[in-house]
Amino acid sequence: MGYFIFPGMPTSGKPWWLSQKEYELGQRRMRDEGVEEPKKISVQMLKRLFCHWHWYVGVLAYVLFLSGAYPHGQMSLWLKWQADNWDIYTVPQINTIPTGAQGVSVIAAVLATSLCMVYPTWIIFQVVMAIFMFANICQMVWFIPHGLHFTAYYLFGVSAAVTPILVPTVNYWMKDSAEARAFCTGSMLTFGFAISSFYPIVAFPVVEAPRWKKGYIVNFFFILGCWFFLSLGFFLIRKQEKRQKETALLDEETLKGSDVKHID
Repeated sequence: MGYFIFPGMPTSGKPWWLSQKEYELGQRRMRDEGVEEPKKISVQMLKRLFCHWHWYVGVLAYVLFLSGAYPHGQMSLWLKWQADNWDIYTVPQINTIPTGAQGVSVIAAVLATSLCMVYPTWIIFQVVMAIFMFANICQMVWFIPHGLHFTAYYLFGVSAAVTPILVPTVNYWMKDSAEARAFCTGSMLTFGFAISSFYPIVAFPVVEAPRWKKGYIVNFFFILGCWFFLSLGFFLIRKQEKRQKETALLDEETLKGSDVKHID
């Protein structure tokens, strides 16, 4: 279904459900935003990419996030532990209750990305990460009310809102080069899934479930690292854009001054 619905890139041809005017409008909007058309990946592009902060910040933030989001989806192990020790939950409940956390993920992702259209993205990111961190701290403390444990597992679902904020944000930083965006996104996914492939085995072994004393402490620093690096990226891009505006304004004033001298 996605093959027939998703539009792809504006340069990849007109989707069947768009009119020619809508397709041309999409291309014009991309040009107005300064987004260049794709070219081949070159050595010069890679040198330019590795000599700036964007790639490093984006990859580090995504790698730390992807592994840090592992506790989301592990609620069933806690419910099983509760059932084994106090016979609180039945097998159907153990299988069904964790799906509520997936529902929180859907709501959080839709709500957060919608709010990013109204409020600055960095503010929404701070709120999402604060909730994410709160859930992890609750599990670190562990000796908390049963209801707070339950809530914390559901709050881990807000981690689903990080990817649709983080990846487009990093792509926006590199809007001037489609090749840099593609290479950076590929790097984020490659390194992210490479680390997360063994992270659960090391930090969250099943034999230590559901408390994971070591795991939640390590996870605390992973979440904090993601929070720090993307926040740093927001700060640096604002400085970069401010500097670009000042340079453009200075060039405009210089050009006006030269025009006045030419008239005289």
